[in-house]
Amino acid sequence: MKYIFLLILLLPLAGTAQVINPRQVASLPDAIKESSGLITVDANKFWSHNDGGDHPNIYCIDSTGKLIRTLHISNASNKDWEDIAEDDDGNLYIGEFGNNDNKRMYLRIYIIPNPVTLSSDTTIADIIEYSYPDQNDYPPPAPAKNFDVEAMVWLNDSIHLFTKNYSVPNTGYTKRYVLPVKEGMQTPVLRDSFFTDANTMSGQVTAASLSNDNKMLVLLSYSRIYVFKGFSGSNFFSGEMLSFDIAMTQKEGIDFLDNCRVYITDEELFGFGRKLYTLDVCSLIPTGVPQPAAEISDLLSSPQPNPMTGISRIYYRLPRNAESGRIIFVNSKGQISKEVKVNDKTSNPFIEIQRQDFTSGTYIYSFISATGDTLATGRKLLVK
Repeated sequence: MKYIFLLILLLPLAGTAQVINPRQVASLPDAIKESSGLITVDANKFWSHNDGGDHPNIYCIDSTGKLIRTLHISNASNKDWEDIAEDDDGNLYIGEFGNNDNKRMYLRIYIIPNPVTLSSDTTIADIIEYSYPDQNDYPPPAPAKNFDVEAMVWLNDSIHLFTKNYSVPNTGYTKRYVLPVKEGMQTPVLRDSFFTDANTMSGQVTAASLSNDNKMLVLLSYSRIYVFKGFSGSNFFSGEMLSFDIAMTQKEGIDFLDNCRVYITDEELFGFGRKLYTLDVCSLIPTGVPQPAAEISDLLSSPQPNPMTGISRIYYRLPRNAESGRIIFVNSKGQISKEVKVNDKTSNPFIEIQRQDFTSGTYIYSFISATGDTLATGRKLLVK
């Protein structure tokens, strides 16, 4: 969906790291002004769809941006389509789960056959319907608004959903739900979460894709691409993560062509965008700057002891020119459970946390500077 605040996407960023510009391949046709998902068939054929308000169509274009086919889904509606995924047989999954205001109780995923197998340009979809098991209010309170999904991937007969965080203040976490590929009403499982960035432009996840060998996951935001690798199975967040700043537009579609090259689409906004781009992710990795977690050992210690049963101590170190900050603890729902303010007035600074302040479970804690920059993240606290 369009947002007035996205005017700032058109402004250059000052004082940021080097920004990568994906190579423009083509302009999208007039039929696809709000591309919100992308499937790469090959280097000359792509499927995409519009954001909410369009007819329930998906559109096929070639590498010049020419519209070559429109496929209509007769039993679907497009209130807020946000992503599209593909299984090993080429069947397509269309996410009718846009939920910016976190007000929708029932969300849908439409499943249609591989378009290659369809002789007609009209088809009927199987429908998965679901609600989030941890959402009780519609909408929830502002600090808990993390039930919009704009990104999904298919893997091993399951759909993995990644939230676009609208919490206020923004916690910076995307939650991952896993949903079985079964028609009818289903209940997703909240599997885990990952801290991207509390800055909405760079941290809100808008699309996702798996490489062809399923060894690399990319998450997209308006101004950053997150690359996960070295994980096992579907434990995407257990591996190494690298992030790269990319030129800001309203990017909402991404898909791998192979094991390295991705294609990206953006929506048209104020005359900008509505383009198809490509980027070689593998070429970025050797020179990429790791997530600040690479500095954790210097800035933020593991809890002592961990798991925590009584009192645990965490040591921290503020970097040069930083006088204060805060350490936040986020639960598996992406909600801030505890926040501790810290400063540099002691030579061996640490905080002590108590078991009584937490419920049982796993928490991720992060070190945030006074200016809101994430200094270190990814440490886990286990509470018994």
